[in-house]
Amino acid sequence: NGTNRERLKINATQAVFNEEGQDLDFRVESNGNANMLFVDAGNDAVVVGHSASIASAGEAHELQVYDTNFSLISAATFRNGSDGASISLSHSRSGTIGTQTILQDGDTMGAINFLGSDGTDMASFGARIHAEVDGTPGSNDMPGRLIFATTPDGANGSVERMRIDSAGAATFAGNVILSDIKASGSGGVALQTDEGTKRIIIEDDGDVVINET
Repeated sequence: NGTNRERLKINATQAVFNEEGQDLDFRVESNGNANMLFVDAGNDAVVVGHSASIASAGEAHELQVYDTNFSLISAATFRNGSDGASISLSHSRSGTIGTQTILQDGDTMGAINFLGSDGTDMASFGARIHAEVDGTPGSNDMPGRLIFATTPDGANGSVERMRIDSAGAATFAGNVILSDIKASGSGGVALQTDEGTKRIIIEDDGDVVINET
């Protein structure tokens, strides 16, 4: 339209592309991929391996990685220590990036979602693993529970199948509780009701006790 736009700005401390914030995409080619890195300005997304943003679970996420290969993302540490590579998922209730507001009981701290194409899109979960606050958090105190969910055939939403709460008890299908797993010294495995009544116990010597109250 005849208007001059600043595409690239370089000064003593930084190089900035598209500082005016226009709908202007940025693309980097590699030897074998024309879209090795693609910044989709209109959708505020950074895409690796494709020329456009693709919605997943109904959202166009800020970072997307695509390939026709089975392996996409890897992480490794090379250090003389016991720690290995890790993935950290975090949540603050603050609406400002970089500031902290404490979470509440039941808030989700992070999740891993599994989706498959149904021939139309990739919008429905096949399975989910998510971590929630399980109690009242405080300074350096973040009680958590881990929830595993799968989607039944014919459904479009995941159903909780197992949870491990902040006390370490595992609940299966909402009503069977597995607790006291291999306690130190003497112990075993106990299946109990929500009220805490033990129904089946496998003791550490192999004996099975049924319906002990």
